[in-house]
Amino acid sequence: MATVVQLQGGVEVYQSGGVIIKRTNDSSILSLSDVKGKVMGGFSPEHLDGFQMQNNEIYRNGVVLFAESAALIVESDPVRIMRDLEGGIMDVGFLPGGFLEYMTNLGLVDATKFATLHCRQSNSSSSNRGPFILSTQTHPGWALARMNSINGPDMQVANEVARALLTINKTHPAAVAARYSHWNLPASYQVVSDMQLATGLAKQDPVSQRSKCVRFHDLYSMITCPPGYFRLPRASVRKQCENTNFTCPMGKQCLCQPCSKALEVEVHNHPEDKRCRKVEVCKKAAQNEPATFRIRDNLERNLSLTYTYYVTEKDYITATLPPIKGTRGLYEFTLTTHIKGSHMVEITFEGGILIDTSPFLVEVQSVSCGPDMAASEYGECIATVEYVHLPNWFTHLCIWLTIIGVTLAFSLMMWTFTKRRTKLIVAAQPIFLYIICLGCAISFSSIVLSAFDDRNYEVGFLDQMCVVHLWLYGVGFVLSISALSEKTLRVKRLMVDNNGGRSSDISVCPSLCKIAVWVLVEILFLSVWTITSPPRFTRHCVHENIGGDAEFCRSVGRCNDGADRSALLIVFLSAHIAMLCHTLYACYLARHIPQEFAEHKWITAGAVGIIQILILTPLMMKLAWDDPLTTSALLSFAIFLSSLLILITLFLPKIQMIHCQTHTAQSTAREDVLFNLRREVRGLGTNTHSTNEIGTRLEVVPVEHLRRRVRALETQLRLVMVLCHAFHPMCHAMPCRAVPCHAMPCH
Repeated sequence: MATVVQLQGGVEVYQSGGVIIKRTNDSSILSLSDVKGKVMGGFSPEHLDGFQMQNNEIYRNGVVLFAESAALIVESDPVRIMRDLEGGIMDVGFLPGGFLEYMTNLGLVDATKFATLHCRQSNSSSSNRGPFILSTQTHPGWALARMNSINGPDMQVANEVARALLTINKTHPAAVAARYSHWNLPASYQVVSDMQLATGLAKQDPVSQRSKCVRFHDLYSMITCPPGYFRLPRASVRKQCENTNFTCPMGKQCLCQPCSKALEVEVHNHPEDKRCRKVEVCKKAAQNEPATFRIRDNLERNLSLTYTYYVTEKDYITATLPPIKGTRGLYEFTLTTHIKGSHMVEITFEGGILIDTSPFLVEVQSVSCGPDMAASEYGECIATVEYVHLPNWFTHLCIWLTIIGVTLAFSLMMWTFTKRRTKLIVAAQPIFLYIICLGCAISFSSIVLSAFDDRNYEVGFLDQMCVVHLWLYGVGFVLSISALSEKTLRVKRLMVDNNGGRSSDISVCPSLCKIAVWVLVEILFLSVWTITSPPRFTRHCVHENIGGDAEFCRSVGRCNDGADRSALLIVFLSAHIAMLCHTLYACYLARHIPQEFAEHKWITAGAVGIIQILILTPLMMKLAWDDPLTTSALLSFAIFLSSLLILITLFLPKIQMIHCQTHTAQSTAREDVLFNLRREVRGLGTNTHSTNEIGTRLEVVPVEHLRRRVRALETQLRLVMVLCHAFHPMCHAMPCRAVPCHAMPCH
């Protein structure tokens, strides 16, 4: 209807605009393109000359104020804007055109402290633009307008108002009161319309092609973004200053990059709020972990969206998305799967049209599990390491085996001691029986150490127990087997070698010395073993596939060496088998001696059994090496059975003969008949030879040899009589031949 002509400083101003100023000493800003990343201050976004014109000019120079500046401090007082600019709170200030000159003329500010950016005119006056420095495009002054819907009588009123305004001049009381010059015919406001469309302050109706201003009701609604940029959600705008590390001054309103360059429809992962890009991984999620996405229609339309989640070639999920309740243009959906890999997500609208960011990818990774855990193919956390420990019942079993074995060994030792004056035990040589029982007790005591593992004990202690276990078994085995072998050989020397006319040392000391040599050799070997490659308690894994990428480790612990101990173990077992073979040879030499003196048949059976145990046990342990319970049980029972066989073969015949067998006239007659039958079968004579039965063998002793023995005994008897007469006077009065010597007091 009409356009007002302003009056500023006594000059009529037909065009107005805005000015952009900075501190004079700020050399970092030389042009409008340098304001990117700077803090700006101005009027609220609804102010035409205090914000909108400056915003448009900056946008035309390639900078999006609401997206690329550090922050916008909103002020309502231009004086505070200049003070904040001078104080360094902001870097760039927006003022209406002519206001800087007005404040300078009043002496309120020092114009030399400020510099104008992007000057459009000089200080010379212009009939159209006025005598002010501007930074923006100019536009006509304020207009009086009417609605297009006015007609009839209202139109007549509007025309009368326009005529009245056009009659006002600068001397009219109304013009003087309002500080303007006069009214002109309506000017063109196309520059304002173009500016508002470019900066998003106005929207164009796609049907009527008319521009429509955006209505503001709060500061958030005043945020307008240019094409290609969209306003962030209200909640995000509140947090933007914190996200961009900008601290808003106390008592001021700040907007920090509330616009974001975006497409019409965008997908963001939630809660990271990362924008998804086409054919790129938008979110990484663990197996069975919900992957949440939010779709934002920046045009806030009521779209019908559908997503399709392709997990495999044949397995996919499709669903239609309604907007989140209470929002416009905001959708949310969640995806979950246990199948690992990069899966494609397609989002369509309006009957199958792909949005710009579709398709994008979701990468499903293995579940992050704790220590010694791994994810299966179904996303379950499964233990990757199972520490296998020996069960409690096995510990109790080993304890009972040790108690039974040690108790049995010491019980037989005590039984031997109580029966030590029995002829059968005297013939069995008690000293060797004691040593054998002691060796078996030492071997039995090593069984309990087989039940030790790291569930209840420290590894350092277990290392020591591994060494002790080896020493107890080795020393106990050698002590018992060497004593058994030497006992058999000594019986053979006593009853075969001496009676056969061969001279042999029958004292016990040489046998004990040989036993000591055997034990010392074993101790020397065990010392070398302990020094060079001591047994250590270690664990190793038995790998099994658990259905995923990880392998299941069944951690098995046992006594091992730091190096390969196969050679030492072979030598160790071979030496023990050689000792058993030596014992078998001793039994072979004593095969004719009666069992009252040597249990060679029983010992042979026991030695053969122990050899089988020493050969089979390592092979069986090798087959079950990954099962500590089986290997420990095999080792424990092998030690128990080998020591038990020694005790059984040695003491069972003696216990049977002492406590179970009784000799009668009938049994004696039966033995005599068998003795005579054996002589007849062998065809032995009775006239020229004297016989002596030793066990099952009939030794034939020449008569001349017996005569020599009788003469030697007579010589010894005479010597005894001489000594008797010399020291006992009663022997002089009584001839010894008259009375048997054993009846005389001098005896």
